[in-house]
Amino acid sequence: MYHSSYLVFVPVFFFTYLLTLPPTILWRDTPEFANVAFTLSIAHPAGFPTYSLVVKSLTFLPFGSIAFRTNLASAIFALLSFVLLLVTVRRFIERVYPSAPSSDIQISCAVASLLFALGPIVWYNATITEVYTLNTLFIAGLIYLILLWLEKFDPRWLFLSAFLYGLSAGNHATVALFLPGLSALYFIKRPRSNSSEWIKAIFFFLLGLSVYLSLPVRSLASPPYDWGDPQNLKNFLYQISDQKDFVAGDVLPKGSEVSFFNPLFGHLRLVAHQFSPVGIALIMLGMIQVWMWRQEKGLSFFFLWIIFSNHAFFWSWTSGDAFLPSYLILAFYLGLGTFALLGITRKWSPVTSSRLRGLIGIGLAGLVLIHGFFSFLKVNKRDYYLPSDFFRSAFTSLSPASVLVTEFQWFPIRYFQDIERLRQDISVLSLSEITQPRAFHYITPQRFPYLIIPTVQQAHQNTLRFVNQLVIQNHQAGHPIFRELTERLNQYMNFPIRPHQDFIFQVSLEQRQPEQTAIYFNRMKEKLLNVMKLQQNGYDPDLHLYLDHYIGTLARYLYDRRNSDKAVFLLRAYLQMYGPGESGSISDKNPSILYNSLGLYELHTGQTLNGLKSLELAIKLDPKNRSPYLNLMLWYMEKAPARLGEVLERARRNGLNPEEICATLADYLFKERLINQGKQALVLCRG
Repeated sequence: MYHSSYLVFVPVFFFTYLLTLPPTILWRDTPEFANVAFTLSIAHPAGFPTYSLVVKSLTFLPFGSIAFRTNLASAIFALLSFVLLLVTVRRFIERVYPSAPSSDIQISCAVASLLFALGPIVWYNATITEVYTLNTLFIAGLIYLILLWLEKFDPRWLFLSAFLYGLSAGNHATVALFLPGLSALYFIKRPRSNSSEWIKAIFFFLLGLSVYLSLPVRSLASPPYDWGDPQNLKNFLYQISDQKDFVAGDVLPKGSEVSFFNPLFGHLRLVAHQFSPVGIALIMLGMIQVWMWRQEKGLSFFFLWIIFSNHAFFWSWTSGDAFLPSYLILAFYLGLGTFALLGITRKWSPVTSSRLRGLIGIGLAGLVLIHGFFSFLKVNKRDYYLPSDFFRSAFTSLSPASVLVTEFQWFPIRYFQDIERLRQDISVLSLSEITQPRAFHYITPQRFPYLIIPTVQQAHQNTLRFVNQLVIQNHQAGHPIFRELTERLNQYMNFPIRPHQDFIFQVSLEQRQPEQTAIYFNRMKEKLLNVMKLQQNGYDPDLHLYLDHYIGTLARYLYDRRNSDKAVFLLRAYLQMYGPGESGSISDKNPSILYNSLGLYELHTGQTLNGLKSLELAIKLDPKNRSPYLNLMLWYMEKAPARLGEVLERARRNGLNPEEICATLADYLFKERLINQGKQALVLCRG
């Protein structure tokens, strides 16, 4: 019997999540998923049709922006996952211990569900437009249906769970990883089952999986996003199998340069971040408890398989978003661990037991409140407009009938165009549409009616020629050309550029450009300082994913135009935004790259001690990054040749090949026509 007291948590959590929802788009994929849900478009591989269809219903709500409504969908999915986790823990305990004290069960269910829902990783995903909370809801529903099936082996629950499993694959295809665990559970529990039962289960699974057939149907309607153009079988299979991004080597560590233990410790830190160290102790106790219940070995294997496969597939990930299915299972174990802890106290006398249980209850309540409070401080984005404002002003300031080639800004700018209907006169292209037309979509007059499209065949081998013709023909037709300032666009668009606004630059065919660097730099300095002030009110872990690229490329732009002092100021200001420069303080990607650039520019502005210090810090942050070794060698080759061997020895100790570093240095020097220095580098290679 389920107590109505549990229902109190539902409105409480709904309004708690509601108070922290961002009012508009955030970073990364959130603008894309908001757009895809509203327009029923086709998202990046594998398409996510279940997500689009489910979230579409919530876009009809009569309040808030479209992005707010899709953010709200994630909150609802997380709330329902919380409810299912609560009733699942209770049902499992009652299944194993039919006579268990009701108070112990209630406390165990509450602690497991509350620490799960109030953990910063789950809470953060409950406030953003992403597929992860819906994925968690499907897994929670699947586990609950399996428990119902295990009670009496009623095939109706089996068929319903198979259908739900197929439907969940349309939301996130990685649930296919759980199939070995599901199969093992079925045949452990039903070793003598007749073939008709599991054949029917396969049918219902395929019925749920048929949601993918909506992709070619929607593609025929030419929606705003039409990734992979899956109108024929070849494109359809290419899209749903995610051949664009999937590389088997990304699943597990590659080669000697990747330590097995670094990702492992990173995953453990994320678990502690989500549940707290006390939560980890309860999880371990719960795992021991389940292991002792021999009659549940099939279910135990299934749960452990979810954890293993989830973490193995996303082994190199440094954020916890993709691990929500694993955290759901760990929360289940946490509830069982709490139940086991309460059971231990009953072995003492009634008076001692009562006191211990009171202390445990107070401690757990305090843990939940403190953990929830600090999570609130981390995830609250109620009045957070920075991502929208960060991109909007530069986009809306573009010249009429212009062409904008983007890389990182494609998702938010498409949201502005497709949802908010801003600047319909601008032709917005993604660089990936040009370089990978099969994976994205071909550039056609139907999609871009104002764009002059070159007659050059759009193919990978013709990318540079296509881009050159695109720029020249549209410029001649009077369409101003703008682009993001990124390294990849620098490689494909080899035309003179001048600053426009923020990280948008204008392309010109004129070799001599009017000098606007000083004015632009002052505007960028003011913008960066404003961003720093906003960061003081709450650190945004995703902002740096953009700024790492932009600031590094902008500093190089300034350096190439003999403004090394401005490049140094920009990099220092940015690096100071995230702390003293220790590993992970700037980015979970690679702060070493920025410190290497800073050291190089400092050396070129005469700040020798600072430059050498920055290069040393770059090596400390990433001993595998070869660039700071090369820059140190270039400097020492001129100023202190005796120290060259010291740099090479350090590279060797850090697992790099000194001969390869010397060869790279020699190639660079010969290209720069520094023949004597190049010969010196070759001598080092032989030595």
